[in-house]
Amino acid sequence: MKKMTRILEAVQRTAIIVIVMVIAIGFFACDDGGGGYEDEPGGMTRDDAIMLSVDTWADGRIPAVNGEQWFKFTATADTQYVHAVGGSIGSVSVQLNDDKGAPIGDSASLSATYIERTLIVGGVYYIRVVPSSTLSGTYKIAFSASAVPPGETFPPANPIALTENTWANGSIAANGVQWFSFTATAATQYIHFNPGTLASLRIHVYTSTGEPVGGLTALSSTSRSANRTLEVGDVYYIRAHYFSGGTYQIAFNDGVFPPGDDFPPSNAVELSFDTWTDSSITAHGVQWFSFTATADTQYIHFAPGTLWNVLVQMYDSEGAAVGTQTTLSTGSWSYSRTVTNEGVYYIRIIPGTISGTGTYRLAYNESTLSPGEFQAGTQTATTLTTDTWEDGSILTHAGAQWFKFTATADTQYIHFAPGSLGSVRAQVYDSTGAAVSGQSTLNTGTESMSRTVTNGEMYYIRILPGTTSVTGTYRLAYNESTFFLGGFQSVTQTASTLTADTWENGNILTPGDEWFKFTATAATQYIHFAPGSVLNDIYMQVYNADGGLVGSRANLWGSSLSASCTLTVDQEYYIRVWPYYFDRLGEYHIAFNDSYTPPSGP
Repeated sequence: MKKMTRILEAVQRTAIIVIVMVIAIGFFACDDGGGGYEDEPGGMTRDDAIMLSVDTWADGRIPAVNGEQWFKFTATADTQYVHAVGGSIGSVSVQLNDDKGAPIGDSASLSATYIERTLIVGGVYYIRVVPSSTLSGTYKIAFSASAVPPGETFPPANPIALTENTWANGSIAANGVQWFSFTATAATQYIHFNPGTLASLRIHVYTSTGEPVGGLTALSSTSRSANRTLEVGDVYYIRAHYFSGGTYQIAFNDGVFPPGDDFPPSNAVELSFDTWTDSSITAHGVQWFSFTATADTQYIHFAPGTLWNVLVQMYDSEGAAVGTQTTLSTGSWSYSRTVTNEGVYYIRIIPGTISGTGTYRLAYNESTLSPGEFQAGTQTATTLTTDTWEDGSILTHAGAQWFKFTATADTQYIHFAPGSLGSVRAQVYDSTGAAVSGQSTLNTGTESMSRTVTNGEMYYIRILPGTTSVTGTYRLAYNESTFFLGGFQSVTQTASTLTADTWENGNILTPGDEWFKFTATAATQYIHFAPGSVLNDIYMQVYNADGGLVGSRANLWGSSLSASCTLTVDQEYYIRVWPYYFDRLGEYHIAFNDSYTPPSGP
């Protein structure tokens, strides 16, 4: 999540520059009649709030990135609904406030739905609107006493009546709406979606009086059903809509399986234990497999072909789900489920993306390793020599690479150095194929892992691509030390000397690190980082003269450009610096002193 935040912030910074330039050019070129927005690059303020009329859509426009817009209204009912529909802005974030500025409920991201709030009739309320992302553009907003959007009559004039367990054909235009009705036959009803030329659909369910039952649900080829708790015998309405148009099918029943998917499925392909089964699937397709459990824990393995991403759901012989739906892809090729030995189970496969189609293989066994994988891996494994880097490369998204080593101690450390591949997943196995502890992700933030082994025995390491990239080069090594290859002494000999209150130039040109040394001038020292034009996000770790860690690793970036540590005056210490992003390299500056305030400059 932290890394994703940084990526989004980096994109945001770039987008701000580009979009603001485009907006500025547009404002100089012509007057678009926007009602004074040219003088307000961030949009409106609360004092400029636009008055809304009940049950009437108002046009909204946020002219600049990170801008905002305000609306106000006088409550006409105890319960009010604020509706929003994205225009050139896909969705907006809406926050309702009272006339004193206090928030009423949480903010919510709206694209084609509403928020519901309990208010005081006659009270004045304010709506703050900001883009859900960093974009600017247009949208529509309204308030009403109904969960049904303004402009639509309720009950709908000609809804399509649904028959239980029977598909009904649907068709909507872009930004269109279609209504369906049904009479509940059970306390829990499932609404099912079957893609046609329309691959996704959004639905709301309403009672006969227009009260919403649950919120907005997005249905697609990867999420085809939704359930609601209803009153048996009552009439309900389904409002179906989407920003793009096309055909589809919709149905309701009292089961998790849609019409036509009888359970157990008669077309299920039977899997043989520890044996790959070749298969293929079409866009929006569904495929079933069955197997008889051979142990209390079974592993389901996926091997991509032209299709590299599937969604997998297991069911027992009664149709009850076993665990949740799981994505198998480059990031995760296997998963396990607790089952009953000798019980019969079924596996449903659907493409992991809306347009997914192609070939793949599926298997089950009692191991974290797929059929034949260990035997093949041991035959091609690259031999590691202790304290020596070995080059590695993964060339395809379905790739894996194997290494082997002979343990030289009871605890061994596996070290990773990024190349064009910034992260990998590493799993150690003994000579019988048994996993030695769990799988670990190695990257710039976690470059090493340790395993308890038996001195003198042979072990194997399987390397899979990390989740952020799938192909590229890297290096791997093992030794008996938490430290880097060559030992601590090798890096201390090349470390650059820092002088208190003086900036020192740094420059990392290839994926790796850089070292500095200094003599402590105070019991508390601050390490300061000045970003370069490219290298603006680093890790920093302080060590004592024996190579022991001093404090914890610090991440310096953005507004956090300094870190403190408690030291012994007149003792020598070492600083290791390496990039947060393995491929973001270049110049930077570093300094130390006894103040949170960095030296002047650099």
